Formats: sequence, structure tokens, C-alpha cells
Amino acid sequence: FWGLKFSQDGIALSYAESEYSTAAVSNTAASSVQELEAIQASYTMGSMTIMASLSEGSNIATTAGDNYEETSIAVNFAF
Repeated sequence: FWGLKFSQDGIALSYAESEYSTAAVSNTAASSVQELEAIQASYTMGSMTIMASLSEGSNIATTAGDNYEETSIAVNFAF
């Protein structure tokens, strides 16, 4: 797993990747690699934050062909 984040003057950008490998348990099982990627951005002004993120993964739970995608946008207010 690795990630990188840049933050300055209320703006934050980040990117992360991870890879998880499982070995075959028997001669009939195949090895599998789960891969995940995510990119996120946010802007904070006073007590309000606007965030967006994109995430995707492949071979989720080390199951071949089981893919995942998510896009989210959020606005948070703190009082």
C-alpha cells in the first residue's frame, strides 16, 4: 500500500494504491491479486468542506472478475 497527499491553503489532493496477493492453497486453486486505487480532493473554507472521490478495485476479496467502482461528492458543515 502506498499513498501521496498534498495539502495547502484549504485544498487537499490525494492518491493511493494497494495490492493484496493470495497464494494458491492447492493444485486446483489459482493465485489472485486484489488491486485498489483511489483519488480524492477537498476544499475547506471556514466550517464548510466540499469533497470528491473516485475509487476502483479489481478482484475484490481475491475473487477474479469481481470489480468495484465508487464516485462520491459530499458537502460537510460544522457548527
